[in-house]
Amino acid sequence: MNNAVAKPGSKVIAFILVVLIFVAIGPLIGSLSLWLGSNFSALSRGNVGIDQFFNGFLFVLVFGYFLGFAFALISGIVVAAAGLWMRWNNFLVPIIAAAIATLAGFVLLPAVMNITMADVGTHWLFLLCLSGAFVCWLLTIRIVRRTWQSV
Repeated sequence: MNNAVAKPGSKVIAFILVVLIFVAIGPLIGSLSLWLGSNFSALSRGNVGIDQFFNGFLFVLVFGYFLGFAFALISGIVVAAAGLWMRWNNFLVPIIAAAIATLAGFVLLPAVMNITMADVGTHWLFLLCLSGAFVCWLLTIRIVRRTWQSV
């Protein structure tokens, strides 16, 4: 048996680690989802060659990190707070985190970029947030549960 005592800053360190994982990997997953979703239909119809399939990947990736950073940060904070302090770690947590991040984007994106949400499409924004939140949540489950065990 391991009778480890939690270090005073272990929850804070776990919180920062979870948020960093969300910020580093979340926009990548959202960008890949957007890129694959937008190009796969054209590729499957035969309108686009495989070489043209990869042309916009770098642009989508940079654009995804530029816009997706805030969404990933909000989702990471929600998942880390729910998992570490409220001990909620079921599959509803990333759904709620993605909904909160989408709602924040629904409010903040038009103000920052001078666009309307009708131009973006809130349902697409939610699906991109959801894909990133689920993958990052799966990657951070062990960190959160290990923090529970050390308390």
